[in-house]
Amino acid sequence: MKNKSKQILGFSGIFLANFFDVGLINKLNSQDFQETTITSHLKSNFVSTHISDPIVLELSDKILPFSQDNNVHIFNLSDVLLVEENRYNDFELFYTARDSCGENVFVFNHRVKNWDQIEFRDQEGVCLAFAGVKNVLFSMTNKNVSDYVDERKDMSIRVASARRSQLELKVLRINPDYFSLSLRNINHNIKHPLGLTSDNESLWVSSAYDSKIYNLSFDGVILKEFDSPIKGPNALAFDGNNLYVSGGSGGYIEILQLNRDWNVSCRFRVIPPTGYTYTQSLTGLAYGDNKLWTIERGVTRPDPPLSIFSIDIKNSCQSREGIIIDQFLSPPGALSGIAWRNDRLLIVDIIDDYNSSKPQKLYEIDFLGKVIAFYELPVKDVKEIASDGEAVWMINYGPKELSGRYPSISRFKIDKKNFVSDSWMRYE
Repeated sequence: MKNKSKQILGFSGIFLANFFDVGLINKLNSQDFQETTITSHLKSNFVSTHISDPIVLELSDKILPFSQDNNVHIFNLSDVLLVEENRYNDFELFYTARDSCGENVFVFNHRVKNWDQIEFRDQEGVCLAFAGVKNVLFSMTNKNVSDYVDERKDMSIRVASARRSQLELKVLRINPDYFSLSLRNINHNIKHPLGLTSDNESLWVSSAYDSKIYNLSFDGVILKEFDSPIKGPNALAFDGNNLYVSGGSGGYIEILQLNRDWNVSCRFRVIPPTGYTYTQSLTGLAYGDNKLWTIERGVTRPDPPLSIFSIDIKNSCQSREGIIIDQFLSPPGALSGIAWRNDRLLIVDIIDDYNSSKPQKLYEIDFLGKVIAFYELPVKDVKEIASDGEAVWMINYGPKELSGRYPSISRFKIDKKNFVSDSWMRYE
């Protein structure tokens, strides 16, 4: 198998600490410079926020451009206290793309005197007309924000579209310990990520969009990528030697075991405890206590209540049918992820509307399904979780304080004092 090495860009403690390097100050002259794309090599760094810590420390009001010429929008930030006091380390851009070409966005870099691309089209070709609000978070493109503000506190942004676009900007101060890896950037775009696991040396992510599995280093480099042996892989787990992937729906669900050569060493069908009448697929996969743990994903909820259950790996591989060992009813509401940590299960609930003000929760449960404790998550729309022993990784769509959706993997430290006792216990 051919290995590929590409850079995934995103938040890191090192990256945010370097935001304040002072670049060269140059007057904007857009006609004299060519476009460039910037990449950055993040160093492995396990500084991470605790799950109870805020991510967005300060946030300005929306700022409108004071000048627009040939799709170049100029913002003046001199009245923004975060900029005046040099306390900012991020920007969030809002813009209305009038066509698909308008999804390509550039910001002028005063240090290298070039336009750096910060947002891009998913597909090339003709410019398809549509109107949609888009969001860009500079840190998710690994930009050194001080490079984009000149001595007058001006920032210049260009939208590559023949149609007029509306832009707004917010200035942010992000917690410098917040660690997150972007899954969508100029160099690579992992669409619809659902599966996540850690082998304590790297991360594994599956894409339901292109049915691929990606191996990422902790500093965001794609070490390997290969086609999933099952269509629409929606969960991953690792047992120290083998990688497990689950997929399938609509009456046929399988779990596959992949060896170190990424070949299928065993596969077995899983019949969920409530049967296929109510279960569409499995959501989440974790390895612990020599078993696989997973959750039913239902069509309706709670009719009937769905289950969290464990699977006997050895006997399931031999019989090619999933042998269920432990089984208990899940907390109210659908669930979206499961992980094994310190002889406990961690699970995440899910909300139907990811724009809802109701935050998701992370539960710690025992083997009987009793909730030991829980905590509200600082990020939104969490799809899957994985533990590296010290902390928990989460596929999510950005800090809950921000408006945009930024597909990424974030890392949070948790301990018992972070959890709040929950009055709800398991179904009886």
